[in-house]
Amino acid sequence: MHIPADLTYGYGFAQLITFNIPLTFYLGWCMEYRYHALIEGRSTRSLSVKDFIKNHWTFILIVSLQAWGVLSYYRAYGAATVILGPLRTWSLFFAIFLRRKALTIPKHEVEHAVMNGIAYSEEES
Repeated sequence: MHIPADLTYGYGFAQLITFNIPLTFYLGWCMEYRYHALIEGRSTRSLSVKDFIKNHWTFILIVSLQAWGVLSYYRAYGAATVILGPLRTWSLFFAIFLRRKALTIPKHEVEHAVMNGIAYSEEES
């Protein structure tokens, strides 16, 4: 899978559409999920496999597509590109790290973010 130079912009656009934008929306949902879990006093960690798939299917899809891209990079360009290539490999690990952070953020940080959001919305009014 060689990418001709004149199609590089299209590859970047596809990365934005299939990974970056959906990941941003998903991480926002994770923050809201964590916020409501803290309000209701329930844990975000104790999910069965069925509940995990039901609640986080979008993340599974996003990461699967990205992993497929890493595999295709490996087949086309070799191991050095996979290790050194920030577009696919690093973003895959970064997405997993950000998901973990969004679902385990401490209560005081969530409260701080909510209070800053309320103060910001009152300033706009």
